[in-house]
Amino acid sequence: MVFTQNSLNESSYISSWIRYKKTYPFICYAKNIVEWYYPAAGQPFFEKLSKAGDDKVTILHIGDSHVQSDVFTGFIRDRLQQIFGNGGRGFVFPYAVAKTNSAYDYYSTIYGSWEFSRSVDLQPRFPLSFSGITAYTTDTSAGFSLIFRNTYQPIKKDFSQLTFFCNTSKESMDFEVRISSFSPWIEVKVSQNDSLPYVKVQLPVSSFDTLFFRVKKNKPEQRFFELYAIIVEKKENSGILYISAGVNGAGSYSILKQGLASEHLKYLKPDLVILDIGINDIYLGVFQEQLLLKNLIRIIQKLQSCCPATNIMLVSAQNVLYRNRSVQNCELYSTLLRKIARQYPILFYDYFTVAGGNYSMSNWYAAGLAQRDKKHLTFEGYRVRGELFVNALLHAYRLYLLSKPAQLTQEVFEKDTTRPDTFKGCISVQKQLYQATNQQTVKPVYYTVKQGDNLSAIATKFGVSVAKIKRWNNLTDDKIYPGQKLRVSAQNAVTSQQQKVTQAKTIVHVVQQGETLSSIAKKYNVTVDKIKKDNKLTTDKIVVGQKLILKF
Repeated sequence: MVFTQNSLNESSYISSWIRYKKTYPFICYAKNIVEWYYPAAGQPFFEKLSKAGDDKVTILHIGDSHVQSDVFTGFIRDRLQQIFGNGGRGFVFPYAVAKTNSAYDYYSTIYGSWEFSRSVDLQPRFPLSFSGITAYTTDTSAGFSLIFRNTYQPIKKDFSQLTFFCNTSKESMDFEVRISSFSPWIEVKVSQNDSLPYVKVQLPVSSFDTLFFRVKKNKPEQRFFELYAIIVEKKENSGILYISAGVNGAGSYSILKQGLASEHLKYLKPDLVILDIGINDIYLGVFQEQLLLKNLIRIIQKLQSCCPATNIMLVSAQNVLYRNRSVQNCELYSTLLRKIARQYPILFYDYFTVAGGNYSMSNWYAAGLAQRDKKHLTFEGYRVRGELFVNALLHAYRLYLLSKPAQLTQEVFEKDTTRPDTFKGCISVQKQLYQATNQQTVKPVYYTVKQGDNLSAIATKFGVSVAKIKRWNNLTDDKIYPGQKLRVSAQNAVTSQQQKVTQAKTIVHVVQQGETLSSIAKKYNVTVDKIKKDNKLTTDKIVVGQKLILKF
């Protein structure tokens, strides 16, 4: 269906975009919905979304390492912009300053002397904004370049507006930018209006794959330059501007260190802020519910205070494994976020449950969707995660267009007869799903290097380390060239993952409405007597929510 402003208000148009490239039986598609308990939780955002053809919609997605790489958020950005119109690339930053990874579609180089702070630092030296990272220099010869990879897409020619969130005091140095080695430098006076925390730059209308930046000292009182964020967008007021800002290792505690965020968000004016954090708060140790609750409520209240018209969404963390044991805190965190969503008018996406719940990371790993640390995902895994989020948001928006429900929960969604997809999923973990392929010999995977590639980006794409790629290909340094063929997986890598899953002997099943011991036994190909024995049951009576151990 062709995109028009009118089509954004048609549920049939939205339904036509709800699709899955591939489905997995351990993912709970029947629960894949953005939820709310109060109409005000999402109504302003959905109303704005319906006008995206004439009024730009800004979404800020804050997170940790899953977001910093921008793989799944990049998929979300691309899909939403296909549906609602393209408002810009969003947030970019010279991450080389902090010696850390950029997003998947660009990398940065720097020259001169730079310093930095991140929100995960124990005591950040420089103030922080919504990006969670700050670059600082006193070197009058300092600069950087942002190089967008040719394997993806260059910055579109109508992305002609740059917004630099930076220190705009009279002590701040000015800067210059250009978009090619042959184009003239555009000089930008930073302190012309120090009442605003940003400066805007209008670029010539031309596609570009490199943004050049250098500081320029024009006055004696200019001592430093301090950068918090760069936003790349269309000058026209339409489409989706999806800004993803993640910091490796970030949690609720680190977001509270971003002291400039409230001031800057007043000018950014996001229509939706997605808080996609938590795993670093709960990964190890005792689940500190009261501390987490306090931190999250403080963040929510700060956002509501500086941006009262902004909707907020909480996202639960996917199940992860630590030393091959399921981190049970993930389920507790999901429960805590739902509790908050019942108290405050905010949206809630229970990604923990949708992804399969407890122990499900084993299935993601066996399917090639998770990396060996069983905490981060592969490139394909992040694509699946992004696809799930987009469809959950589209489902919620579709139902909003149809009936504007006062509440929308997973239980309501499961009974929805208007769903354009009918996938249910939710086969519990360690179902012998891949047993048939365990006997297959899996050959190593090879990748042909493209212009703009580097070993770090290739390693991230295939879920392996740079060291392994170098070892498999007898490389003595990080230099690679276009056309070079690299081995990017070990012999039988998939088989060994699959065997680990099928060797596992125990799963936990949570009893659902309408289930009986007989139906559960049939589902897992075991006997009723075996279930009763493993769970020390004296009768066939079970209740909704009861957890049953199934041993194979």
